[in-house]
Amino acid sequence: MRKKAIAILVAGILFFLCIYSPAEVAPKAYCVEREVDLFTQKEPYSGRGQNVSSDAFALGENVILYALVKYNNWPAPNLLVAFHVEGPENSVQNVTFSRSSETNASGIAEISFTLPNNEEIGAGNWHVSCNVEIGGEIVSDYLDFRAGWIVEIVGMETMNEDFSEPQTVFTAGSRVGVKLVLRNIAMTEKQAAVSVSMYDVHEHLLDTSEITNFTVPPNNTLVNTYFRLDIPIDAPEGTATIHANAYNKPVDEGGVPYCPEVSSNISIVIHDIAIVDVHVSSNVVYAGDIVEIYVTVKNFGRYTESFDVNAYYNSTLIQTLNVEELEPGQELMLVFEWCTGGVREGVYVISAMACEVPGEINVENNHFVDGFVEVKKAVSPVHDVAVADMGVSDSSVYEGETVEVHVTVENRGTETETFNVTLYYDSYVMAVLFVGNLDAGKSRVLTFSWNTVGVVEGNYTLKAEASRVEGETNTANNIYVDGTIEIKAAPPTLTHDVAVVHVDVSPTIVEKGGTVNIRVRVRNEGSFSESFNVTVFYDSFVIETRHVTSLSPGQETTLSVFWNTSDVDIGTYTIKAEASAVAGETDLSDNKMIDGTVEVVAAGAYRPPWPLWLLLLIIGLLALLGLIAIAIALYRRRQKKKLEKAFYSGWHAWFYNYD
Repeated sequence: MRKKAIAILVAGILFFLCIYSPAEVAPKAYCVEREVDLFTQKEPYSGRGQNVSSDAFALGENVILYALVKYNNWPAPNLLVAFHVEGPENSVQNVTFSRSSETNASGIAEISFTLPNNEEIGAGNWHVSCNVEIGGEIVSDYLDFRAGWIVEIVGMETMNEDFSEPQTVFTAGSRVGVKLVLRNIAMTEKQAAVSVSMYDVHEHLLDTSEITNFTVPPNNTLVNTYFRLDIPIDAPEGTATIHANAYNKPVDEGGVPYCPEVSSNISIVIHDIAIVDVHVSSNVVYAGDIVEIYVTVKNFGRYTESFDVNAYYNSTLIQTLNVEELEPGQELMLVFEWCTGGVREGVYVISAMACEVPGEINVENNHFVDGFVEVKKAVSPVHDVAVADMGVSDSSVYEGETVEVHVTVENRGTETETFNVTLYYDSYVMAVLFVGNLDAGKSRVLTFSWNTVGVVEGNYTLKAEASRVEGETNTANNIYVDGTIEIKAAPPTLTHDVAVVHVDVSPTIVEKGGTVNIRVRVRNEGSFSESFNVTVFYDSFVIETRHVTSLSPGQETTLSVFWNTSDVDIGTYTIKAEASAVAGETDLSDNKMIDGTVEVVAAGAYRPPWPLWLLLLIIGLLALLGLIAIAIALYRRRQKKKLEKAFYSGWHAWFYNYD
């Protein structure tokens, strides 16, 4: 029996193989998944996922690297993972090392290391990679992270107390503005306690200020914060130092620094005068011309000062002016006149020097150099102004639009000139523009906004003409023709607008229970076909609402509403019709109309008004007179017939031979 059973089994297998092809019985391919994910402890931006960067680390911080190894989505334990770490390139020491670790039961291999505290070695971008062999194949992942001061003060500037301009010299009793620029290299915002403190030349504290909870945005965003520090009135003269620090929380709450301290120096003075600006009336002149030199001086000290100011070309004194009793914090502009007659042609440096006042320590700001003035050989003066170019913002516009007209004028002569430029479209004056004190060899662009409201459509030639200046002989270049501009008729404005144009009520006096016919005429005054509702009111009560469908532009329709007054109290009511606003409608003033009033009276109490009675009386009298006139006419006609009959009969007829 056993042999028989085996034979039957073998036969069955052979039969199966004959029926099914090898392709049909071949097993399906099986997909094997192998992966490793490298990440750090910096959640939520730890670098999970393939080739994803991690959040930043601070210098000196411990870095933990994890490698999660999976085989077919299951943790793969007891596998060795290789880690390779590369620090930022630098000129001191390049940190590069490799390590390995075995995965635990959760499929995670782990190593850790501490970043260098040295900013030159550790600050910058770090690159980490890992490799592991899974089922005979090598799989890898990598991540980058940035190391440095997580929050860092990257900029510090002392300013005036309004923070409008930089300042480094201050008087005792004044206020110092401090501007700090902070940066956060992390991927999440950080809270910082930011403090500034000021110490005098003897390192005594003068003032301090702190923001305990300042938000620094992430991803290298620069953010400014501002402080004001007061200098005591009795502060000693000399160099003061301002220190700025950023902590992760206030120090008295256990805070530690985010980054190294940043410092800046200022000068505290008692006597200090300075030249803050020098400029000249012209940088190119001809020998014999007068150059005006404008020198602005300021008293930065605590006391009123009097002093002399000298102006120079190169090292040659031009003039000395005296400043009398300049108050603390005040500025004064002095005007020096330099006559260049006898000065050789060349380029000269212009400078000004304020003489030192008693007790002044900071004298660096007493000297100011402006720049250069070129003195040319004297020549006969040439007067020549020109219009060099003209253009418009658009050469084709609709009537009512504004066109920017740009005109470039030049002074091609040797003298400073003042003149007018007239703009034309055809022969019509568009504008007259004033050009004042245009220096020789200089140009100026004039801009005029031309409002084309009221300009008739058509093509116009644009022209600019500079007025002739005294002594000018070449006027050919005073006129410039640009070309043409097209003014087109303004396009129609497309609007949405429906209106109630007429309301008619009949009768205006009705007995209670009677019906009033209210006729409402509406019009589409817009540019689009409109559908809307029309509601008729007596006072504030709705009588009826009708719907108007697809009313074409410019078309009207009349609605008839019948008001049954059975449920209306006796009284006088105002009749109003109102059309609902359509989409895009802005003019709603014509959407409603009030017709007048309707008086509802008690049944049987209606008496026509006296004008109506008078009208009925007149109509009755006219009818009576008409009847009388008709009766008289009939009577006369009958009498006439009787006379004619008598005439044609009797002796008349015999006499006239009619009978």
